[in-house]
Amino acid sequence: MTEREKRRIKSLLTKKGRRQHRQFLAEGVRLLEESLRHNFLPVTVFFSPAELNERGQSLMGRFRESGVSVQSISRKELFQLADTETSQGLIAIFDEPEHSISQYLTRKHFRALLLDNIADPGNAGTLLRSALAFGFDLALSGPGTVDEFSPKTIRASSGAVFGLPITKIEPESLNRLKESEQTVLMAADLNGINLNLIKTERFRAARLILAVGSEATGLSEYVRKEVDELVRIPHRDTTESLNAAVAGSIIMKAIYDAGRQV
Repeated sequence: MTEREKRRIKSLLTKKGRRQHRQFLAEGVRLLEESLRHNFLPVTVFFSPAELNERGQSLMGRFRESGVSVQSISRKELFQLADTETSQGLIAIFDEPEHSISQYLTRKHFRALLLDNIADPGNAGTLLRSALAFGFDLALSGPGTVDEFSPKTIRASSGAVFGLPITKIEPESLNRLKESEQTVLMAADLNGINLNLIKTERFRAARLILAVGSEATGLSEYVRKEVDELVRIPHRDTTESLNAAVAGSIIMKAIYDAGRQV
């Protein structure tokens, strides 16, 4: 591997590099197994034979069978590219997927998670993981939200980024989504209606968007302007509020359960 190739690959650890090349990195056996499970195949997988365990070796064989480019590199080169301190012996380059909000404008039914100014990659990744688990069709990444393909977000999502379509959304796009067909926009908020008091039918709206805002600043103004229902989760007053990812996950579970009761 040339120094130029190393610099290009390492640039994918930065937001600027990912934007420039429209690619991102993921490393570790579990994450790459998830990419295979969702048929989200990498462009290239780099591996260090000495670092691979039996599970990693099996994974490399599956990538080869799937026609993925596989390249052996030294242990030193692998650690130069890795974002984690302890590597499992493999790292992969992926093309960023292209999803458009326009394809959902005419859909009669969807469930969408809106990440509203979620700056913490741990919260963002956890919310994406819950959205995939609870049957959401896509995630909308609003202004101020952390890059969904940053290494920390990908790890926090446990590979959910490979199975859940994610697209950027601007205020005007949210307005178009609301206007194109009847769409219910819910949002987690401390001043909202008790989750337990909301009628189940509300969660069964044909087109539903759940917005989760920043713990520090709350919902953005453009979301508040469009919101139909503010929802809060009842809890003991020994705690002021719940973590954004926890709150969003609880509400997504309620939406999921309502859908299963149809």
